[in-house]
Amino acid sequence: MNHAAKIGMNQQPTENTKAAKSASVAANGIHISKAVDIPPLKPEDTVQPLKLQTTDEIEKAQLTAPPFVIDDLLVAGLTVLAAPPKIGKSWFCLDMGTCIAEGRSFLGRSTHQGDVLYLDLESRDYRVQNRMKTAALRGSKHLHIAFKASTLGDGNLLTQITQVHTQIPQLNTVIIDTLGRAKGEQRRNLDAYSADTKMLAPLQEWALSNGIAVVVVTHERKLNGKTADSLDDPFEVITGSNAQFGVADTAWLLLGPRKEAEKQLMVAGRDMESQTMTLTFDAKRCRWEYLGDSEALAERALRLAYNSSPIVKTIKGLLEGDNHTSVKIDSSGLCNEVAIRFGCCSLTPTQMGRAIRDVSNQLYEYDKIVCILPTAGGRNGRLYSFRYETISPLESEQCTMIS
Repeated sequence: MNHAAKIGMNQQPTENTKAAKSASVAANGIHISKAVDIPPLKPEDTVQPLKLQTTDEIEKAQLTAPPFVIDDLLVAGLTVLAAPPKIGKSWFCLDMGTCIAEGRSFLGRSTHQGDVLYLDLESRDYRVQNRMKTAALRGSKHLHIAFKASTLGDGNLLTQITQVHTQIPQLNTVIIDTLGRAKGEQRRNLDAYSADTKMLAPLQEWALSNGIAVVVVTHERKLNGKTADSLDDPFEVITGSNAQFGVADTAWLLLGPRKEAEKQLMVAGRDMESQTMTLTFDAKRCRWEYLGDSEALAERALRLAYNSSPIVKTIKGLLEGDNHTSVKIDSSGLCNEVAIRFGCCSLTPTQMGRAIRDVSNQLYEYDKIVCILPTAGGRNGRLYSFRYETISPLESEQCTMIS
């Protein structure tokens, strides 16, 4: 039996056994050059057991959802606000903090009054004073600002926030402006996703456990030169790893061309409906104002364009004039009718045909006007047929033909 075999027989694995680590392999066997300690197994009683609940228990339990601080916008938990640099994020945060502290509405939504901790880590007191004067914001005893703080990376910032909450039990909002300043040094042996998760998860858990809304402000980034407006998922532009969006309970994304006053605030969250709000920044007052729900505004603009359209007015005029129950007309004839009513028509017959197709669905949606488009080889040739929904197809056969 060779020397290597004897070693294998004499060494029995126990907790205190020195494990052999090979440094080199020789032709006649393994030579032990270094021994390391094998750490003892952790006793089972030191591992926190899982807390199990059955779905039956959950179904019968009296549970409450996280409270809203701003109705349908800001809820307890972790919220990430992302926006391009120098677009007005600090004005946004100061105004929001003031409104919550005083119980005033913000962006058209009611707030639930409470004390606010605002960590304005990129500013100083004289700037806040100037902003308050410019935006006509009155001071509040319930809005507490700090310009220096520890970091999330070493966990000391969460300790400081907890201390403030102990001193001010009425605290319901914490604003960290910006996350980049609050990060601190990250562990070098962690990838970006793991580092962001390790940094933000305790903050998110603390926020939910205490029913407090924590807003962290960060920047947007360009992905291969693309902006958020051109991406299928605009939230991909949030600076940092995807963990920032993944850990957050709610994400706010402020979008829009820098040179234009109107911006879109996209909202996505676990505890609220996704929405897109249209905001504008009043440069004189330096205040963000709510213009309305983006979908409702878009629909309103569409309806205004429809009502003012010369083509729509002409079609409705043809149906309502001389007791016409229905009308058949080609695109060239409709160009002439528009010119008669409005003095001119800038569209060619081909362009008019496209315009009729574009507006056909709206004709029915808004005025219940049925539009039958010409089909290749159809018996009506290139004629467009228009009738109100109340007119039966049989009656429409006796329609007025306009050339």
